[in-house]
Formats: sequence, structure tokens, C-alpha cells
Amino acid sequence: MLDPQTQMILVGVAKGVVYGGIAGGIGYIKNETWETFDPYKFLRTLVIGAIVGGITGTGTSIDDASAVIGAEFGLHPEVVKTFIMTGIVAVADNLVKVIARRTDLGKLWNKIKDFFGKRI
Repeated sequence: MLDPQTQMILVGVAKGVVYGGIAGGIGYIKNETWETFDPYKFLRTLVIGAIVGGITGTGTSIDDASAVIGAEFGLHPEVVKTFIMTGIVAVADNLVKVIARRTDLGKLWNKIKDFFGKRI
């Protein structure tokens, strides 16, 4: 039987792989033209997700994780936190692109912009 801390980390790693899969999938479908699937790029995203999931699986806050990663790589924690937050923004931005380019909500948004654009 694994100790609770190890279980939390392993669950975090598993969740991270799923999150990486979601991020990788979004990365492919966000473009206006379909990108050729590259299994190595996708695997890289899964590995990054597993690492992030392992860190967050410990219950570590972003501030604590930034401090640990910063100490490991000789970076100031605020620099690391900036990278983490930038990554979150990038994923959110890509998700918005998917919605705008692949769903009816995107078409609706473009109609609203066109409607108001003609009246300004």
C-alpha cells in the first residue's frame, strides 16, 4: 500500500497526463487550418502535463511550486510564477480560439461584431 503523499502525487500525475492531452488537443484544433498530427509533440505535452500534475498533486500552491522550481533552476520565484501564469493564459487563449473557430458561438460573435461595427 502506498503512503497518502505518494498516492496524491500519482493521482496528480494521472490528472496531469489528462490535462496535457486536453492542452495538446486544443493546440491542434485551435488553428484555422488543420495541423498535421505530430505524435512526438503530443507526447511532449503529455509529459509536461504529468510533471505539472505531479507538482500540483502534492497540494502545493503556485507560490510554493514557484519557489521550489526556482530554487532548483536558479530562478527567482516570481519569474517561475510568471511562466506558470503565462502558460495558463496561453491555454485559455487557445481555448477561446477553438470556441471562436470551431463552434456556433464563434459565428455568433462574428455576427455581433459585424452588426455593431457597421453602426459605429
